[in-house]
Amino acid sequence: QRKINNSNREKRAVFDLLGIDKITKKIVFFEVKKGIKNLSRRSGIEDHITDYESFLCSKNSSIYRANLLEDIKYIIQDKTELGLITNYCLPDNIHNYETELVFVFHPENPSQVDIVKKEIKDRYKIILIENDGNYKLK
Repeated sequence: QRKINNSNREKRAVFDLLGIDKITKKIVFFEVKKGIKNLSRRSGIEDHITDYESFLCSKNSSIYRANLLEDIKYIIQDKTELGLITNYCLPDNIHNYETELVFVFHPENPSQVDIVKKEIKDRYKIILIENDGNYKLK
């Protein structure tokens, strides 16, 4: 948000990873959690859902969305200048892309999967990181 007025910056909405899917035309926010002890702390699942819904699905979402698109533009620019990404251009129609929130969860034991699914209540996708290293979109 480096070039956005301080008065227009969003203070709480922080997510771990950001993805741009040109096929589904979605801007994807990923929130990564390991074990259920992290779920009840500040920035637990419900906090991220609240932030996502209040910033991207509320009556003021157009302000946040404009800031978000500026942030994405500068993130891509910075990473390109650093040589971290090459040959990538933002889609011209990115302003039309929908947003999506996805949780990436690595349970410490299998019983934690049901606890997380119960908390998310089928509202958002979950990517489970299993101890065997396989990734499954659920």
